Amino acid sequence: MQQGQHIAFIDNPRIFLTISVISLHLAVTYGGPGFWPYVECTADIATFSVFAVHNAVSQSFVMSLFFLTAGYFTVASYERKGPRLFTRDRLLRLGIPLLCYDFVINPSILFLLRIKLENFQGSYLNHLWDYLNHGFYVGSGPLWSVERLLLFTLCYLLYRLIFEDVTNRLSENTPPPSNRITVLFAAIMGVLLFIKRIRLPILENVDFLTLSFPSLPLHHICFFIIGIVSYRTKWLQRITKSAAKFWLKIVAVFVLVCFPLLLIIGGALSGDTSQYFGGLRLQSLFYSIWDQFVGLGMIIVLLYLFGTRFNRPSAITASMAKASYATYIIHGFVIVGFTLTIRNIQLHALPKYLLAAVVSIPLCFTLAHLIRKLPLVNRIL
Repeated sequence: MQQGQHIAFIDNPRIFLTISVISLHLAVTYGGPGFWPYVECTADIATFSVFAVHNAVSQSFVMSLFFLTAGYFTVASYERKGPRLFTRDRLLRLGIPLLCYDFVINPSILFLLRIKLENFQGSYLNHLWDYLNHGFYVGSGPLWSVERLLLFTLCYLLYRLIFEDVTNRLSENTPPPSNRITVLFAAIMGVLLFIKRIRLPILENVDFLTLSFPSLPLHHICFFIIGIVSYRTKWLQRITKSAAKFWLKIVAVFVLVCFPLLLIIGGALSGDTSQYFGGLRLQSLFYSIWDQFVGLGMIIVLLYLFGTRFNRPSAITASMAKASYATYIIHGFVIVGFTLTIRNIQLHALPKYLLAAVVSIPLCFTLAHLIRKLPLVNRIL
């Protein structure tokens, strides 16, 4: 893989993941399953089914792939900068955006919603006081992933400072996991997540002081560690065509056959998806296993495609990749603002979702690109 191709191999997944997150939140806005501060309508059964497939597939792999690549680049950054500069860089790049979102962007989103939907007459300061005194916590909205990454990064820093780096014993000669091992990994992770969700369902958080931790850290920890290991072994760049085809078949069966059966038999088409999110229920068991098989399969297939097919660099993708982190941070305010603006347009949920996606995704990247031009901002974002 040439240098330019290597850059594209890094950049293009970042762009894809950011667009996937925006698309998922827009789908929730127009009736898909999930949580988002602004939900405009309840979709009909057909539209809900489309959004359910879209959101379930996206949620299965997007954050896992995010933590996988984050683990990979955590090692690269530490090796390049050393512990002192690495710590300062991580605190700046993760801590400042986290605080900015919690104290500026998120309260601004909620202020906009109160004005538009609740006819709120108070000032922004009145609203901010209410916000800080009623349910405020660090790591709100999409920035829960940044909060978690900061925690993972600090744990990695302590590990490198205290223990010998065992990954130094690995090399590019270390064979990647076989299909049998990856299948076993997905099955074990699915069962473990089901057990965890019995007591702590998907949409419930663990709150400690002003910190809130989303309820599914286990597989994210595993993928972060796999990313760390992959830095030495180059597993991400060594995915074979046969492995990608094997997992593509599994994903196709799970999405096209198993998921419709799960929706129909599990009762999701009645509008109640809570049975899948946790508790001692068959729906939760099957969904937990489905989630891990589809997520791992999508990661393997996507990394293969980005490494072999979509690996050509361009000025546009390079610019979008640089702005992807800032886009992720600001996208909530942009898409809530835009969807509120067009809420009185009478359209079916699906074409309205497409309209919002076509307009707001480029808008998010453009605003993020401009924000990064501000003094000192590009050193953080």
